[in-house]
Amino acid sequence: MVSLMQMLEPDLTIQQAQDSANAIRWDLTVLYSGPDDSRLDFDFRQALTLVQEFASRYKGRIAELTPQEVGQMLSEHETASTLQWKIGTWTSLAYAADARNEQIAASLAKARELFSKSEAEASFLSVEIAALGDEAIEAWWDDSGAERMKRWVLEIRKYRRHILSEPEERISSRKDLTGRAAITQLFDDLSNSLTFPFDDGTGLRDRTGAEMLSYSRHADPALRKAAHEAFLGVYEKNGLVFSHIMNTLALDHQVDGELRGYAHPMQRTHMGNSVDQSVVDAMMRVTRENYSVAQRFWRAKAKLLGMEKLANTDLYAPIAEKDRKYAWPEAVSEVLAAYRQFSPELEHSAKDFVEKGWIDAEVRAGKDDGAFCSGSWPQHHPYILLNYTGQIRDVFTLAHELGHGVHYRRSASQPLFSYDAPLVLAETASVFGEILLARQLLSHETDPLIRRSLLCSRIEDALSTAYRQNVLTEFELATHQQRKHGQLTRDEICQKWWDANASLYGDAVEMNPAYRWGWSYIPHFIHTRFYCYAYTFGQLLVLGLYQRWVEEGSAFVPRFLELLSKGGSEDPAKACEAVGIKLDEDFWRAGNRAIEALVKEFEEAVG
Repeated sequence: MVSLMQMLEPDLTIQQAQDSANAIRWDLTVLYSGPDDSRLDFDFRQALTLVQEFASRYKGRIAELTPQEVGQMLSEHETASTLQWKIGTWTSLAYAADARNEQIAASLAKARELFSKSEAEASFLSVEIAALGDEAIEAWWDDSGAERMKRWVLEIRKYRRHILSEPEERISSRKDLTGRAAITQLFDDLSNSLTFPFDDGTGLRDRTGAEMLSYSRHADPALRKAAHEAFLGVYEKNGLVFSHIMNTLALDHQVDGELRGYAHPMQRTHMGNSVDQSVVDAMMRVTRENYSVAQRFWRAKAKLLGMEKLANTDLYAPIAEKDRKYAWPEAVSEVLAAYRQFSPELEHSAKDFVEKGWIDAEVRAGKDDGAFCSGSWPQHHPYILLNYTGQIRDVFTLAHELGHGVHYRRSASQPLFSYDAPLVLAETASVFGEILLARQLLSHETDPLIRRSLLCSRIEDALSTAYRQNVLTEFELATHQQRKHGQLTRDEICQKWWDANASLYGDAVEMNPAYRWGWSYIPHFIHTRFYCYAYTFGQLLVLGLYQRWVEEGSAFVPRFLELLSKGGSEDPAKACEAVGIKLDEDFWRAGNRAIEALVKEFEEAVG
């Protein structure tokens, strides 16, 4: 393995490090060979046929079914839904890999039409399940097939006060195709089509969003600032569209909430996560109270860099004299070693992603600029998308997304509808993977300067995952609450963003005026309402889990793996209790103290 000292030597240029991942593309042909694959056309027709036949057999009859018939019905629903997941997996991943391919875009649009029709056809299912009495539902569990889907059925019934009539649900499903789904697609299409003219000293050329964001860790402060302004400047030029998207989706969420009787903009998300609002409110409040911890770190970093105060373009500035770039094989080696130190079983699972073509890492035009792991469905392996530019942040991103990947593989024994962990547990393995990587790098390094650089990176990750995501949640909530009083102007949305971030940065960081548009490229606001607090939850939870491992050693590992294997089959509070975690205010404070301890160590290292 390459030593950490060697890894910090500037052996590679930026371009060489990025190019090292050029051949790393996922292989989707096991699903479909392309948009003209006859199998795809057949599956489109078959998926709609299955759901139509399902509706003809069971609509209006659920109350009279025997437990055995219920088990058969739920099995048929899972089978039909799995085929839709297969189609959705390929179309969404193919589009993320090549958004400029019009045939793929047309296939994605066709898939969304299929999902809309299927949801409308099956809308009776949740309505009729919700309408049954408790005694009738309890009788279902006499059948093992029905009992297997118990969690999903009970989740539906949890929403029974918010489910509309069958005709209304049917209309809602069909209209969503030209409403929220269409606006979301507009965001994706526009974002993926943007290019950013920029000269980093090697010549002016159009760059991808991923390349522009990678400059936030460049050694030259002037270049960091210029890249930041060039990147957000393009979003500002398209601000009319992005502000319209934000306004429209906030209004759609508001109207849907009013129709369904949700009392708070975040209530539906909390119910989906099976957590009480009081738990989330306490977590966010405790995190906000600890923003001063982040400010202490930024003051110490400014001192180290010889600056009076950091600008927000300096937050991720490297503190090592030599800004080493990581070739793709080096990144893979370090991440797998980190997983192996915790569990050879997890390392083996993670290695499959690298060796079997389940990762798309190269940077190219038309590709989604972000990073994600798509879980596919339980019987099929997940896929990971990255934009690898060779920076240490990219190595941590690899560790993060592989964490999602091994989490999905651990939960593959769950039914389709309990396969995904709730959002608040979805970041457990991913954030834990980042901590394992930091531990791995620090474990064999004695040079105090290099340790300080790694410690700095670890703290930046913790602050980004816990505190910044808390800010994003506060901004999103403020925007939704203000939208109730009318459409927000571009300036008003930008001001909400500015104010939310100012509470975190305080007087420790000076915000660049271009940062007013920092909200406009974040997909979480568009795709999943109030997703971001799950990152804060995950960071603080993982700090607690990590401490359990430190205290218990190898005895903790099977319990952690069991937590991952539960997927979405248990409420988060119950799942956490099994590994010794109680989600109360004291726990959130303990997580913040763990971050503060890292900051204190950094302050002492700075002197």
